[in-house]
Amino acid sequence: MVACSTHYNAKGLMKAAIRSDNPVILFEHVLLYNLKERIPDEDYICNLEEAEMVRPGEHVTILTYSRMRYHVMQAVKTMVNKGYDPEVIDIRSLKPFDLYTIGNSIKKTHRVLIVEECVRTGGIGASLTAAITENFNDYLDAPIVCLSSQDVPTPYARTLEEVTVVQPVQIVTAVDQLCQ
Repeated sequence: MVACSTHYNAKGLMKAAIRSDNPVILFEHVLLYNLKERIPDEDYICNLEEAEMVRPGEHVTILTYSRMRYHVMQAVKTMVNKGYDPEVIDIRSLKPFDLYTIGNSIKKTHRVLIVEECVRTGGIGASLTAAITENFNDYLDAPIVCLSSQDVPTPYARTLEEVTVVQPVQIVTAVDQLCQ
């Protein structure tokens, strides 16, 4: 299972999925369809089991995927102005997780924030938290924080959706609390 967040990795992951001998589920977020991005004309593929290092950093590892990548990157601007240096990883592969990339980041930052649009109950964040706890618990200096959408159906009205889905200000607040 993979989730694309950019046009570049949508094309690369789709090509990799087509060429794979295994079944692949590729998730696309409908609210990303209006974004514009130039992608190379050359043939390329993305590794189906590899996370993307979006921004290297030192203070906290932020793991995200799909549309939340954009919310995280909005929040990063504020975090940098506050003196934080967050490392942002787009996990892309929802199963299996790229524990190599995630682990190397945790060993460097010692703090983890997971940001997802999925609801908390039964979400990717819960599985990711379990995998990190099982494999990298000794490297953590703080509990893992998972920001997820509320356990309610996402409303259609924009103002109500903003109340239920994780927003950049919540991400900044979580980093403030994690890095104290």
